[in-house]
Amino acid sequence: MPPFTAEITFTGICGIVPRQDPPTDPEAFCFVLPNAWRTAPSEREMSVDGFSRLRRHAAFATLGTQPLDTNHQRDLRGLWPLQGHRLVFKHEFPEGLDSPPAWDTTLGGLATFEDVANRSLLSVRNVVLNPTFMIIDPNDPKKTTLRTVLAAHAILSKGTLSSKNGAHEWVFDNYLRANPTPAFRRLNHEVTVTIKNLKSLTIERVKFGSTSPDASAMFTQDEVMDGTVFITVANLCDENPLRWGDLPAPDDTPDDDDFRWHYQVIDDPDALRAALAKIGGARCPIPRFTSDQAGGNGINCDPIRFPKVSFGIP
Repeated sequence: MPPFTAEITFTGICGIVPRQDPPTDPEAFCFVLPNAWRTAPSEREMSVDGFSRLRRHAAFATLGTQPLDTNHQRDLRGLWPLQGHRLVFKHEFPEGLDSPPAWDTTLGGLATFEDVANRSLLSVRNVVLNPTFMIIDPNDPKKTTLRTVLAAHAILSKGTLSSKNGAHEWVFDNYLRANPTPAFRRLNHEVTVTIKNLKSLTIERVKFGSTSPDASAMFTQDEVMDGTVFITVANLCDENPLRWGDLPAPDDTPDDDDFRWHYQVIDDPDALRAALAKIGGARCPIPRFTSDQAGGNGINCDPIRFPKVSFGIP
């Protein structure tokens, strides 16, 4: 049987973190989903800036041979809630074939923290992901406390990483930058890792602090038959996290206020609060939908690319 392809899509509130290590080591990316389901709807968590109550989001993974979209009549092999879990991807390639060992990255549609902050008012070092979240030791039961902060964590070291430019333009507030030049981006709410030439792919869901999976699924070239496996890892608004087509989308795309969840997992939130206080108690910058455009499909919850952090590859 010919090999198959896997498309692993991360969507919603999700941080993408490149590995910062010597060039002799394989490159890798860590994907971190903040736990945005911590409180009851009537007790929403306060954002770092102290201005906003954050809307709850549901984190989950779907696995199947059709992509997740508004048509929910699909071949699902798994629908896994994610609450304090590592996702482990184990791939096997046919002899003589391998997915490209070096990452090919096309990230035109991905927001970065450099869009909203720089060293003049707020050091980029203060908006890196907390390094603790990159080191999840399955043999250390104390790491189970991470479930209060993270919904899910995954490290991938094979494939092509891409995020196409979105259809609509967003603007980032510029008050945390030295030069007041707004950053305009055509953001996409998805980023996809594509792994080709697979003989088999096993996906495991492992609770923080555990060494054994509590859910697993395996795809082989015999069953996929030169096709594609679609895996979606999502952290989306709890009103309609699966984007069922029978629930109407808003007429207009609002400003991405849910983007503030990304600030909940930075390394130094106190430095961010101090920087905001220096400029009159401003709010955390978010992507704002430009007013001269027609309404979109109601989807925002955009992922973000964090600065590089050192971490090991399992």
